[in-house]
Amino acid sequence: MNDTLPITGIDLDRYVDEVRRELADLSEDAREELTEGLAADLTELVAERGTGALPRPEEYAAELRAAAGLAPASRRPLLAPDWWRPGWDIVVAAQPVWWVARAWVWVMLAHVLFWGPDESGYDVPWMPTQSFGLGLAVWAVAAVVSIQVGRGRLWPGGAHRSAAAIAALAVVNAGTLVGGSFALEQVDTVFDSRSMDLREQAYDTNPAVITYRNRQSCSLLVFDADGERVRGAQVQDQSGRVLPMRNRRC
Repeated sequence: MNDTLPITGIDLDRYVDEVRRELADLSEDAREELTEGLAADLTELVAERGTGALPRPEEYAAELRAAAGLAPASRRPLLAPDWWRPGWDIVVAAQPVWWVARAWVWVMLAHVLFWGPDESGYDVPWMPTQSFGLGLAVWAVAAVVSIQVGRGRLWPGGAHRSAAAIAALAVVNAGTLVGGSFALEQVDTVFDSRSMDLREQAYDTNPAVITYRNRQSCSLLVFDADGERVRGAQVQDQSGRVLPMRNRRC
């Protein structure tokens, strides 16, 4: 017998599946016993009384439980009350990383405030001050302070923080996020400047290469006031040295 009744629009296969889903907390054997021959029974019910005789799947499943003397199903919420706890545990575990990063952002901002954004003020682009050792020490001290603040051992206090202290700490953390973008941009700027300096040094160490705005000038051409090329002309630098008019190494 075909379990699908296209005339009424009732898909009995789907209906039976939904009823079985409502019985998912039972064992497979119990579920099979309750739903055995269900499709045939429903086909007969619809044929005799029409589709209006079919209750909702969850109601029919409850009737099957009651007829078998089983307790009603316990409804579980869509999300468990503590569904957020695994993610929160990760956030709590990652707090020390945030505290150290917060310290780095503020020491980098302090460096720009006192020494300016010029790349000559850095030993390494991602460390404050002109000394790597001093910069690392400053960062370490700031990290200890930031960690102690995060743990509630220093300002703004521990579990009994006032509303004003909590608001102030929120402002500090928000400033860290905004300042972090500026600090990373500053590091990128210093890296680019250092890379350009290295390229310029590479060009300067090769006396056979003439550069202008960091690009090699392979040929020098001389033109007069009328725009006519002067053949056989020479170009000298400020020291009187004759520059090569054509560089075959380019």
